Amino acid sequence: MRRLTLIAAALLTPAALLMPTSGAASAATTPTRGALHSHAAVLRTGCHHHRYTYRVHVPSKNWYMTVRLLNPRGRAVETDHPYGGGSTGSGHVQLCDYERTGRYTLVGKGHWTDDLGTDHPFTVRPAHFAVRRAR
Repeated sequence: MRRLTLIAAALLTPAALLMPTSGAASAATTPTRGALHSHAAVLRTGCHHHRYTYRVHVPSKNWYMTVRLLNPRGRAVETDHPYGGGSTGSGHVQLCDYERTGRYTLVGKGHWTDDLGTDHPFTVRPAHFAVRRAR
């Protein structure tokens, strides 16, 4: 029985090395290929668009990105989806008067596709900005 256990362990060890890593470990190896930028915001009555800009540096015009707005507690409260074409542009997320004040963060993760149709993940440097109530 012990011999069988050792053989099984020897066979499974190389397979374990080839298995994908957890999300946290693989995120560390995803290249940063650009940045998000934003400015401070004021919460006014109702809901309004809050503009941000992005810069993406990938070797293809075929890319897609998800930009998430995280509130001060780290919860996603809004999402936008810029895609392909140029390497710079702008988008917007919606901020409403019922949101919390504090430091918000825009994070972006995406994929670009090479000529063979293979997807390559990337991230962009996040943007942080303050949100306050109107006076």
